[in-house]
Amino acid sequence: MEGKDDGPSSDDIAKCAAVLQQLSAADLQHPELSPIREAGLPLFRRLVLKEKFGSEEVLDFLKKKSDVHQMTAKLQRLHRVVKDEHDARRQKAESCGMNLRRKADLAAIKAESQMPDEQCAEPRAADVDRMANTPVDSLYSNCNMCRGEYIDHHHFYHQLCPRCAEHNWEKRHQSADMSGMVCVVTGGRVRIGFRIVLKLLRAGAFVLTTTRYPNDCALRFSQESDYEVWRHRLEICGPLELCDLRLVERFCEQLARRFPRIHVLINNAAQTLTRREGWNIRMAKLETQAASQLPSASHAAIRPPEQVAAIAAQPAQSKEVVPLPQANAALWKEAAVLKDFPEGELDESLQPLDLSSVNSWSRRLEEVSTVELLQTLAANTAAPFIMCSKLANVLGPKEASEAYGHVVNVSALEGKFSVKNKSPGHPHTNMAKAALNMMTHTSCKDMFRRRILMNCVDTGWVTDMAPGGVGSVAATHETWVGPPLDEEDGAARVLDPVFSHLKDCTWLLRGRFFKNYYVAGW
Repeated sequence: MEGKDDGPSSDDIAKCAAVLQQLSAADLQHPELSPIREAGLPLFRRLVLKEKFGSEEVLDFLKKKSDVHQMTAKLQRLHRVVKDEHDARRQKAESCGMNLRRKADLAAIKAESQMPDEQCAEPRAADVDRMANTPVDSLYSNCNMCRGEYIDHHHFYHQLCPRCAEHNWEKRHQSADMSGMVCVVTGGRVRIGFRIVLKLLRAGAFVLTTTRYPNDCALRFSQESDYEVWRHRLEICGPLELCDLRLVERFCEQLARRFPRIHVLINNAAQTLTRREGWNIRMAKLETQAASQLPSASHAAIRPPEQVAAIAAQPAQSKEVVPLPQANAALWKEAAVLKDFPEGELDESLQPLDLSSVNSWSRRLEEVSTVELLQTLAANTAAPFIMCSKLANVLGPKEASEAYGHVVNVSALEGKFSVKNKSPGHPHTNMAKAALNMMTHTSCKDMFRRRILMNCVDTGWVTDMAPGGVGSVAATHETWVGPPLDEEDGAARVLDPVFSHLKDCTWLLRGRFFKNYYVAGW
């Protein structure tokens, strides 16, 4: 039919075949033959594949190839979304109020630190980079308190959902009128204990706190901006080692004779880590420096050493069982290894930086020495037991119109039996906290008859006790990866039962384990 395209003629096909027969596979690589290559490949590729594999296999192969290409494209898009989300979340974390304050504190600490010993220098850049670049698992966050999912971040708590963050922020600034009240806080020199003492002082209470390093403790308080407002209501008793149980008994007897009423007892001091000799040497040096830097007006806050010495002398404790922190520094230096405690380098709590690869937190059952076990049980369990028993008569109110007395035992998640998956590390600290919980659970009813409210409080995740590089990074907060709470939050949790009762006299909860301001299981 005229005008119809019947395809190539017989002559055209013969000419094409003749030309192709003159070419080899190598010839097709020449640029001038690219038109033939571009025209022939689409024609012959499908035919060759069909003859070799069959049409169905070819179609399946092409389909799979297409699916893989589409999946790769989706994964690439998802990768970009995750990366953008990770970058945005990290930027939020770096700009949140908690971490801005941590960075400012760290910068001030580094600026005042001395140059470290050359033999002590230890590179930690790899640990910082590894933790700072940890990938994000998902596009939403899980709240550290309620475990719910959230997207919007609080201006201060980037690891809490908005609802929990606001509740935490409100409780963080909670207080009550404690004018005329007497409070005893063990371990008030650093971290949560330091913040507990400050909150009580600013609420108007008289506070007596214990420590092994009284000069360093007094110097820390003297550097607070409102120190002159409450310094006459602060007393520091030390050096007092809670492992020396006979000394603890004498101390309690002296308190009972001195104060007709003690309104609040906070058993905060706990031996979580048994420090090595090198750390004690560095800390002893800081204590000596603090004594020389302490303002003259601040010396009045420290109990005269001769009083503590007189108590300790009735009779002396065997140092083979419980070594005291005032042991001869020269003997320490003979055996100490200082490479894990760089000269002049401090952690975020202004204590000697500890780069030990192993510590109490990582030791398993067979690795914990008998001395460390007994020290831990003495400080964490026996000392609070003695404090509660010896001071019970002065903790309860004499008049029905007075507020109830309070005993708050600072506990932790490690002491709970309801936690299903227990790691094998630090069994001695776990059992000590469990015993503290049981003492509270057992004695709360008897204490309530004396009009004393006794409770346990979990301070939340505030510090990282992991040893080695990870621990040193967390201790100095050189990365935004770290605990979701700080010492102020821990102190607010400890004092919440006290403030709640003082603000509402009908609040009479006792014998409870509080976590995140709510009653939790034992």
